[in-house]
Amino acid sequence: IAEAIKQTLTPQEFEQMVGGFGSTPGNSPSWLLDPSLRQKAVYIAHLQLSITKDRLEDFFESEADANVQELVMCQDKAMKTPNGFAWVLFKDSKSVEKSIEIYHKGLAAIYGGPFIISAVAPILSDDGSAGKDIAGEMEARAAAEAQRKAEEKANVDALHQQSMDKQKNQKAAYGGSDMGVSHANTLGK
Repeated sequence: IAEAIKQTLTPQEFEQMVGGFGSTPGNSPSWLLDPSLRQKAVYIAHLQLSITKDRLEDFFESEADANVQELVMCQDKAMKTPNGFAWVLFKDSKSVEKSIEIYHKGLAAIYGGPFIISAVAPILSDDGSAGKDIAGEMEARAAAEAQRKAEEKANVDALHQQSMDKQKNQKAAYGGSDMGVSHANTLGK
């Protein structure tokens, strides 16, 4: 079996390549963050758009005698339709080898349409040192995004409370009538 092409990627390049995860969800499954699971995974490209998840899973289980654990069919983000790409997580690394072997024999085809099967084996680096995983960076990004959302919610809540207080004051100023609130709003008070 041919050795997978290896290229050193920054965490940002890997995230862009797989479509985003964590605080920027895309088409990539969360298990890609785990290097031990990436060793049991393949990336599929050039699938016919009519291929279903079940049909692709059947292909790997029958043709490659592989044990599929999870299969994620990617979609066009705007159209929400299949885009010809998929991620497959196998139960064991032997299934990856069998799948790659099927591809190299030219047998990776469904309904007469060939497709590409590629091992997921990036070498990640953000400072020039090979092999660094991006899980820590992604967790930090997710924490920062959660903090930003919490601050945004606090600001919205504060504005809502100000609006409610203003409405309460207007209602009191016009003798407790909702009509007074409506009239005050048209006057800009």
